[in-house]
Amino acid sequence: MIENKEVTSHDCPVCGVKLAVSNGMRNATIALIDSEIGREDYNRGQIYAKRYSYNGTDRSPQGHVIFQEVARAGLPVQNIMYTALWMHPKPDGKKTDYACMEYLVPRLMDEVQQCSHILLMGADAVSFLARQPILYTMGLEIQVPLFAGKKVVIAPSPTQVIETTVGEFRNALSVFNMIIRRDK
Repeated sequence: MIENKEVTSHDCPVCGVKLAVSNGMRNATIALIDSEIGREDYNRGQIYAKRYSYNGTDRSPQGHVIFQEVARAGLPVQNIMYTALWMHPKPDGKKTDYACMEYLVPRLMDEVQQCSHILLMGADAVSFLARQPILYTMGLEIQVPLFAGKKVVIAPSPTQVIETTVGEFRNALSVFNMIIRRDK
C-alpha cells in the first residue's frame, strides 16, 4: 500500500481537535468512505495506518478488515482513496456535532472530487451524506445528490464487521466491484 504523504494533519477549525489524514492515492477514481476513523488509527494520525504490532497484522482492526476484504473482492487495493466522514473523534456525549460537519463535509468532498465510484460505509456516513437509512440501502447502488454523477454503494462499517459477521460487507463489496467493472 502506498501511504499518502501529500496531505498533512492539522486541527479542526471548529472544535480544535487534531484531524487525521486520509490514506491511499490522491488521484484515485475509487473512494472508500467510512463513518469515522478508529481510535487506533486516529492515534497514529492516518486512517487504516500501517503499524507494527504483536497481533500478526500491520494495520488497525478496521484497516485489516478493509484491506483483506478489498483484496478478496478483486478491487485494486493500491489505487483507492481511503477516508472517513469523521476524521477526528466525535465530541463526547454527542451523536453528531453539526458544527464540525460544516468543515468536515467540504473537506471530504474535496478529497473525493476526482472519484467516479464511492463505497459509503457505516450508519453516520450514510445517514448524513446520503440522507437515507443504512438498513434499507445496504449493498445497493443509490443516487446521492451530494455525489452527483458518481456511483455510490452502501456498506456496513468495518467496525461492525469486526463485531459481527462479514457477509453484508462482502456483498456490498461484490456489488461495488461489479459496478466498477461494468463501467470500464
